[in-house]
Amino acid sequence: MIWAKALIAVFLVGFVFCQAQAATVIVNNTNVAGEGFNDPTPVGPVAGNPATTLGAQRLAAFQAAANEWGAMLVSPVTIVIDARMTSLDCSQYGAILGSAGPTGYIARDFPGAPAPATWFPQALANSIRGFDIDTDRADVSANFNQDIGKPGCLESLGWSYVIGADAPDGTLPFTDTVIHEIGHGLGFLTFASTYTGELLEGYSDQYTRFLTDETPTPVLWTALNNAERAASATDTGQLTWSGPEVTNVAGILSTGRHATSGRVRMYAPGDLSGGSSVSHWDSVLTPNEIMEHSLQSNNEKLLTNHLMLDIGWKEMLALAVTHTDGQDSIEAGSATTYGISISNNGPGDITVVNASVDDTMPAELTDVTWTCAGSAGASCGASNGAGSISTTVTVPLGGVVTFAIDAKISEGFSGLLSNTVTVGMPANIQNTVSSVATDNTTVTAVVEPNAGITVSAISGNTTEAGGSASFSVVLDSQPSGSVSIGLSSNDTTEGTLTQSSLLFTAGNWNSAQQVTVTGVNDYVDDGNIAYGIITAAASSSDSNYSFMNANDVAVVNQDNDTAGITVSLISGDTSEAGATATFTMKLNSEPTADVMIGLTSDDTTEGTVLPDTLTFTSTNWSTPQEVTVTGVDDAETDGDVDYSIVTAPASSDDSKYNSLNSADVSVTNLDVVKTDLIFSSGFD
Repeated sequence: MIWAKALIAVFLVGFVFCQAQAATVIVNNTNVAGEGFNDPTPVGPVAGNPATTLGAQRLAAFQAAANEWGAMLVSPVTIVIDARMTSLDCSQYGAILGSAGPTGYIARDFPGAPAPATWFPQALANSIRGFDIDTDRADVSANFNQDIGKPGCLESLGWSYVIGADAPDGTLPFTDTVIHEIGHGLGFLTFASTYTGELLEGYSDQYTRFLTDETPTPVLWTALNNAERAASATDTGQLTWSGPEVTNVAGILSTGRHATSGRVRMYAPGDLSGGSSVSHWDSVLTPNEIMEHSLQSNNEKLLTNHLMLDIGWKEMLALAVTHTDGQDSIEAGSATTYGISISNNGPGDITVVNASVDDTMPAELTDVTWTCAGSAGASCGASNGAGSISTTVTVPLGGVVTFAIDAKISEGFSGLLSNTVTVGMPANIQNTVSSVATDNTTVTAVVEPNAGITVSAISGNTTEAGGSASFSVVLDSQPSGSVSIGLSSNDTTEGTLTQSSLLFTAGNWNSAQQVTVTGVNDYVDDGNIAYGIITAAASSSDSNYSFMNANDVAVVNQDNDTAGITVSLISGDTSEAGATATFTMKLNSEPTADVMIGLTSDDTTEGTVLPDTLTFTSTNWSTPQEVTVTGVDDAETDGDVDYSIVTAPASSDDSKYNSLNSADVSVTNLDVVKTDLIFSSGFD
């Protein structure tokens, strides 16, 4: 039973709905009409509880408490609670709030019992066996005080029937009180007499098996005699719980553990409190626990839930497991990072202790390393490792463990890469969600390019005026050694290169290297000349590239010369008095053979020309050669006479110049006036 003091602090209550895989808890209302759960007094709805009569509101709050146990416990057998509210011992200063305990069949030595010669409460025995041992009776019987808040019965307080919310100041939380009492009915109590120490019919019960007396040395209650057990029940601070589940999580307490063993203390006041001593946590626990003797504020349920695991209940929670690399597809040879997350989503306040985590890395993952970190109280058995994961994690309610896995995917692999992590739950905790998570990623093979040398087309033509053009060279795949490619022009009279070789390495193989070709000038009218840039066979220690010969590059050098003969203007006129005039001739381009041009006067009675032949060679072709025209006298007064110096068609083995005829030169020969002189002697 639970005893409440007159002054009590407000504390938080929780409400968790029953889930599909949880134990089903049925509440039988055993009150007579008009009493307790059937009280017809009208009331207004309160937080989480919309019922509008006092009895219905009480019953809804009771069922919410039952559902909280049902959401956490695993049992294939329905748990039945006979419940009622009646008048219990009460005064202005204190009251019995309620009591509960197992009813019906108390089992021992049944098939599958985890301990021989040991009593089990009916609900727990049913859960272990898998069927109802006693179908005629309920599993738990509970009775609560309906007079709380009435005159003479803690009238300054009163019950609060809120669900899933804080009880208002100055009220007692009915739902948490019911949770406490149902806990007794499910096995949080000893069947031994705390007055005499006598075991029930000489046999221990499952709860008593884990009680330990710490003085002078730790001894289990089952090893004590009756008198020693009776003395231990009032040995304050020396009665502890030795179950491994509670011990694993006892570290949450700042007070309430035995100074030497570290085990959690049980309630053993110096003055024996029948029905309360031994069957509660010590009232000195911090933080407070729901199963302490006196109703406290801010009650936790972690130790209580783990005590239930110790006595044989299986409990359930959602330990969610995810596993992903965040990619649907990836190339072989790439680095990848997987993330594994393990989170405890409740609903019950249970810490999963030392759950195994196994992730056998597939052969396609290489260079695997991983780290593990916990948050919100979670921890890892190993903080890091290499290769496959095989470790443990401890995850409290709300805690999260995260693994980060770095790996490389084998270069030769393609197809579906599956990586699976499996979390092994403790045997007494059932996961309501999958404990296995698999990441599937499609790996595409990287098609390595064949060895090759790519030479681009030339950007244009070069010119004799110095115009340049360019092309690029790049390797098709990464070489294992340096690759050198020689470059040369097959006609340096038409084009030259800025570099004589290219060097490719494993670092720059895929960066195109530019090659510039510059046109070379000549003075011959030879037209546009095609020539080539020759790529020599590659030199490399990589056998795939050694002696590989890339394509040569065809180039055209555009000509800027035109065969022609330039004749200057005549310097002036000739005269019959013998005056001369000159003009010059030169070639417009360098001939490939001597060029001879004959010169004649078309009227030698007016003028003559010297020389009569000009010869141009590849060395003097651009030097003007002077031609002199001399006027010829005649005896007549015939006036100024025009005539021409005729340039004959050129004669040459250079086809561009042979038969090329330049313009004739027009000349004027100035006449000299003749005067006839008649001499007379003046004598007859």
